[in-house]
Amino acid sequence: MSDTRRALAVLTVEEGRDPAAVADALRDLAAAVPELRASHAGVHPSTVVAPPGMGAGAVTWDLVLDADAPHTPGDVLAHGAAHRLAGAVTVASEVGLDPLARNHVALDGPRIKRTLLLTVRPGARADAVARFEADLAAMPTHIGTIRSWSLSRTTGRSRWTHAWEQEFASLDGLTGEYMLHPFHWTTVDAWFDPEMPDHVVDPVLAHLFAQYGGPVL
Repeated sequence: MSDTRRALAVLTVEEGRDPAAVADALRDLAAAVPELRASHAGVHPSTVVAPPGMGAGAVTWDLVLDADAPHTPGDVLAHGAAHRLAGAVTVASEVGLDPLARNHVALDGPRIKRTLLLTVRPGARADAVARFEADLAAMPTHIGTIRSWSLSRTTGRSRWTHAWEQEFASLDGLTGEYMLHPFHWTTVDAWFDPEMPDHVVDPVLAHLFAQYGGPVL
């Protein structure tokens, strides 16, 4: 059993605050908060697609916590060491991550980390959900620009049921080969298409990405 667990939050940056400075302060928390093993944060560019408060200028915050720590991302923000962030951010969404499948691929230097938060429709058949999860996990086999990746079911109170995360060496790897690959638009997209009889995914999604200086997954 792992001695750590991952969590993820999307933070709305309050008006008048610098999102880049907020992301820097979040990264610094790893050295200041007990039980927080790692803290990564990236600012969303204008081309993300997300519900209000989670779009451009918001921050994706990735945390690695001790496995037995009771903290949520919101709890970490309430820690005394996070005083610089008081009044600067609001938690728009937060989830714990229970990985179904993942892989680490060595990659030096900066990268794009993409997070897709999605919700499987209530009442979706269990066998259809299992096939959907298998198709997502198969994407790195077909799409060479995906480096490290993780597919998780979420824990905690959230509208989201799954988090699908990938790292890319550049944005072109996401907006080019990933989005345009035949396996994506002939196989995976069908699960998101309400006109398909077996679709399982609610239409409200959070398609988030940001640049990071080093490995996250």
